[in-house]
Amino acid sequence: MNKILLIIMLIIVIETSLSAGFTSSQLKKAKEACYTGNTQMCSALGNAYLRGAKMKQNYKMAGKFLSRSCNGGEINDCTNAGILYEVGEDIKKDDLKASKMYIIGCNKNLASSCYNLAALYNEGRGVTKNQRKSMLLFEKSCTKGMSQGCTALGAIYQQGFLIKKNINKANELFKRACDSGDAQGCKMLKLNQELLELELNQ
Repeated sequence: MNKILLIIMLIIVIETSLSAGFTSSQLKKAKEACYTGNTQMCSALGNAYLRGAKMKQNYKMAGKFLSRSCNGGEINDCTNAGILYEVGEDIKKDDLKASKMYIIGCNKNLASSCYNLAALYNEGRGVTKNQRKSMLLFEKSCTKGMSQGCTALGAIYQQGFLIKKNINKANELFKRACDSGDAQGCKMLKLNQELLELELNQ
């Protein structure tokens, strides 16, 4: 997964609604509430810093509060917390911390966390490289509704890597991804259909 894709996901994977801006007085009280166990307030702070909602955007502070929120049970913040640490944009890059955020989210069936964790296992960043586990996580993310996970799993079936090659299964997964709006899934499905037509016409 490249940095551009991660930044795009950081923008689109906003699965929490608490993002109001804060006045100076409110900010102080919000931080006090977060530090004393109010995880929803941690989430609100993290998302406000992430988006720059009526306050200066600050990825370092966003990562701090979103990770606290994720650890406290606000599962929808886990992916964005992980991405912040994985990308390392105005915050110290830390794949290990990113993996911990994704693990929490994935264990609670957050598809985007499972997908990003799969990428880390595939590349051995922040975790011990384990491509079979990566495949299983792509499968879980696909099952839970992450179209990109379906595309990644389809590519594994198409290549016959870690599992018996199965073009029909690959196309099923590409179609599922495509129907859910993943452009890469559509591209792979179209390519396979064109290759099949060429073979039939030979």
